[in-house]
Amino acid sequence: MKILLDPQALFLGKSGMQRYYFSLYRGLVEQGIDLQCEIPLSDLEKSYFYNSIPGKAGRVLSRMHQKIIISRYHKTVAIGNYDILFITAFNFEIEFLKYLPTKPYVMTVHDTMKGLVGNHIFFDFFHDDAERIGYLAHQSTKTLCVSNYTKDDLCGRFSIPPEKTETVHLANFLLSSTSHIPGLPEQYLLFAGSRNGRKNFFDWFKSVASYLQVNPKLKVVTTYPLSEPETFFIKKLNCFENFVVFENVDDQQLNTLYQHALCLVYPSLYEGFGLPVLEAMSNGCPVITSNLTSIPEVAGDAALLIDPKDPGEMLDAVKKVHNNASLRKELKEKGLARSKMFSKEKFIKETIRVLEAALGHS
Repeated sequence: MKILLDPQALFLGKSGMQRYYFSLYRGLVEQGIDLQCEIPLSDLEKSYFYNSIPGKAGRVLSRMHQKIIISRYHKTVAIGNYDILFITAFNFEIEFLKYLPTKPYVMTVHDTMKGLVGNHIFFDFFHDDAERIGYLAHQSTKTLCVSNYTKDDLCGRFSIPPEKTETVHLANFLLSSTSHIPGLPEQYLLFAGSRNGRKNFFDWFKSVASYLQVNPKLKVVTTYPLSEPETFFIKKLNCFENFVVFENVDDQQLNTLYQHALCLVYPSLYEGFGLPVLEAMSNGCPVITSNLTSIPEVAGDAALLIDPKDPGEMLDAVKKVHNNASLRKELKEKGLARSKMFSKEKFIKETIRVLEAALGHS
């Protein structure tokens, strides 16, 4: 089986979605599958380069680079020297359909929030992405969904036959090693990843501000720099000394942050899967997270599930974890056990099964 890979996801820079595709590609190669891509997997780190250049120059170089790669990719699609095309649902580019010969294609849908909630302020602003997701899923031979929640949303929203879709849960794609982080607080709550609107950081922070004020040794560690408005409001609530920021952490450092945290706090309003929850559980980190969308499917009974729209529940959960060592131990043990349900080996095996089914169907 020879697979042509859509290179779009490799333009993302360092992110959970890029970890997904790189881990998938590497796993397929290890299983002896022939992969073809316009960006060599050995050069994956180079796709971070343009994202690291600040300002207009970085954006211009990134767009030029991407246009060249996509143009080459479309020519390769047209030649047809492959058995199956694997497209990455990132920009939801549909131009490739003009060049696609009679070949099957498979796509992955990570979430359907653009199709479900429109252009709310804390979601993405690409108004036509929703229709393109549905359009591509209808025409695909098979569509992979990262959770049953995403699968049900996709099929319900766009009237896609359920038999055309398959759920293949994600795995913890972080490297297993750790590395030392100077200045790590003794006690901290970890808020990993981005803090854009749907992550619910601002409302969570307001709910726990009074508790942080009377517990100055309890810190909140984040992995992205605080914005100017965030800094303003944190200072206004007299909690600025409680915040510690570690920027540009690599996989090993992120593992270290998980393993030393009192807990991961993840009160997201919407997730297609919720990868930080699984990463934390895999590292023995207790988890406080949302009871909405796909997250209960991942966390099960191994986390404290809270209503992320209820300030009282968010505060009570933090108090429980902070003050109860036996609860932290219980959540750690449950999380480690549950994380084994989402192994890389299972992820690769299930993906290959779907690819083979798509090829057989065609």
